[in-house]
Parts: sequence; C-alpha cells; structure tokens
Amino acid sequence: MARELGSIQTYQTANGTRARIHIRRSGQRWTVGKFQIEPGVWVPMGLPVAQTILERIRAQYEEHLDVARAVAPYLDAPTAETLLLNKLEEFLAFEARRLAQGQIRPRTYRELQGKLRREGGYFSFWDGWHIHAVTYGSLDEWALWLPETFTRKKNGETVPLAPKTINHALNDLRRAMRWMVRRGSLATVPEFPVMKEIKAAPPILEPEHVGRAIAALPWEDRGPYLALYHAIRPTELRAMDLEHWKKPRLLVERAMDGSEANSGSSPITKNRQTRRVGTNPILCDWIEKRVLQATPAERLERRGVPLFLNHRAKNPDKRWSEWALIDRWKWACEKAGVPYVSPYHLKHSAATELAMSPSVTPAMLQAFLGHASAGSVEHYLALGGERVEDLRR
Repeated sequence: MARELGSIQTYQTANGTRARIHIRRSGQRWTVGKFQIEPGVWVPMGLPVAQTILERIRAQYEEHLDVARAVAPYLDAPTAETLLLNKLEEFLAFEARRLAQGQIRPRTYRELQGKLRREGGYFSFWDGWHIHAVTYGSLDEWALWLPETFTRKKNGETVPLAPKTINHALNDLRRAMRWMVRRGSLATVPEFPVMKEIKAAPPILEPEHVGRAIAALPWEDRGPYLALYHAIRPTELRAMDLEHWKKPRLLVERAMDGSEANSGSSPITKNRQTRRVGTNPILCDWIEKRVLQATPAERLERRGVPLFLNHRAKNPDKRWSEWALIDRWKWACEKAGVPYVSPYHLKHSAATELAMSPSVTPAMLQAFLGHASAGSVEHYLALGGERVEDLRR
C-alpha cells in the first residue's frame, strides 16, 4: 500500500528540471514542491531529492498509516496551492456563488469580504502561512494579535476589539477550513480557541415607559414600535410587506440587507429560520387599519407593498431606514420624558417582562425572540427574576 502512495511530476525551468510530489488519499491531497536545506531556507526540488523525500514519506506512512503526519514535515514551505490566503480567496469565490443563489445573506458576505482583505484585514495575519501549518497555537496567537492590531469605538473612546468580534473571526476561519476538508485540500481542522465573552445585560425599558413613549407618537408611527416590542428585529420589520400579515400573526421570513430604506431585502433572517409571531389586540388592530388604508391594487398585490410606512420618508416606497426608526424613537422618548433605549432593545425589554412569569422556560423565550439556541436567553430569565425580587421588596 505504501509503495503506491504519491507520484512525482517534473517540470522545466531556466535552472533545469524541477520536481513536485503529489499525494492523494481518501479524498485528501497534498503537494510538496520544496525542501529545507537549513532552518527557514527552502529551495525547489530536483528529481533525485523528490524521489528521496517520497521514499521517506512512504516509510513514515507505512509505520503510522497517517498520511497527514507523514507529509507534515515537508509542508513548511507553502506553495500557491497551499497558501492559506489563496485558499480563503477560493472560499470567498464559493461564498459569492452561494450569495447569488440566495443561500447566504449579503451582509454575511460583505463582512467576510472585509475580513479577507490582504492588507488591513483581520486575516492579513496569515500572509505567507500554508493551510497545513495552522494549529491551535497559531490560532491562539492570532486571537491575541487581533485586539492588539485593531480597535473600535465605544462611547466615544477607542478600545480593542471585543471578544465577540474575535470569536466571529475565528468562526469564519473554522468554516472556511471545514470547506477545505470537504473539498479535499485539507485532512483535518485543528481545535480552535474560544475567547471568553462578558455578556452584559441588555439595556431595557420598563413596560410603563414603553407604553408612554409609544403613546407619545402619532397613530401612524406606532405600528413599527409595537412590532419591535413583539421581538421582531428592525431589519425584519423594515422588510415586511402586506403579504406578511396573516391575521393574527406576522410572518417573519426576510430581512433588510443594510441600514438604508432602499438597501433591498434578503430571503434569509438572522438565524436562517422563518417564524410566525402572534400579535396582541393593540398591534393587530393597528395593522388591520393600516391594511385598510392601502389601495385596492396594493391589497391585491400585497408583495412589495410595505406593511409599515414612514410617511416622512423621501424614498418612493416609504420604507423605514434604520436611522429613521432610531431618530423617531428618540423623539418619542424625549416627548414622553422616559430614558432613551435603542429601538432594537425593545425586544429585550419585552423578553425581560415575559421572563417575570415563573411558568416561562428558556425554550419559550427562545421561540419568542427568534434566537438560534435556548442558552442565549438565560440572562433574560435572570433579569426577570431580579425584577420580581425588586417588586417583592
């Protein structure tokens, strides 16, 4: 079996005949194109050297029956085929095809594209590395390098990258390396470190304050914020058309791709799941009146007709932008004399209120919020418990 492992390909250069070793096994492939003459110095191989190295690889494989282990000592010199940044560009091209087919969100692709910039991107750390040299240790170094190299703005101050952002970058690389395994370019994916995240409690408004702020708005502006208080995300709300009203429920199946009103929508929500959200009588009544305001042609068409209108918007569809939602809510909070909390956090306020009920479980909160896992809602239960204790005092 070991005698059949690998083959040698020769090619001509100005300096004579050179050789490469190609090895395929169980859907995986490796290429050895250089050999080390001293630490850190690698040069192209001639045919005799290639034959010697292939014999060593075969002997190592025969002893351990592990191709990756046998080849590893000869992969310290990256080739164009094994350079990590080259493979990541191939992965990005693959993701572009998935984007064109609607399998991933445009925002997901744009974020990955930004991280993969060779100069100034999160992945520029890996310039010159080959895919077989990525280990837990090198990943750990990268995770430490990121906050030392990149910063962000928080409350007007410059601070290092948040652990959550670093974990997202690690997850992107893990996803790319799993793709390389499926494509046969890599044998295994190394273990990845996880940065510890400090999960702060989200800012919330008391139910009374939410009610006062919504009441301060004119009737036509109340609907979006009533929907946000039903745990619908702003990007999902802004993408809703008349067709998404299935009385007494709202169908959540799309999300806007950007912050502007004309950003366009994607048939993929944050957790890649469609869900139906029940409405209370107040929101249900508001939506029914909004539908009656639509023209007969709009009610017949339904698709492409915004459910939540911003009558002050300059765009033809009168859709809300992210900034318009924020500005109008700031105005409402100021007029009502209540603290301002981002409209995005209205769902957190509603979840905390819901968690005050002793019969509410993590799974129920997960369904209400549209989260991918029940574990992500534990802090709402804790906050709800704290509020119950405050009321008892």
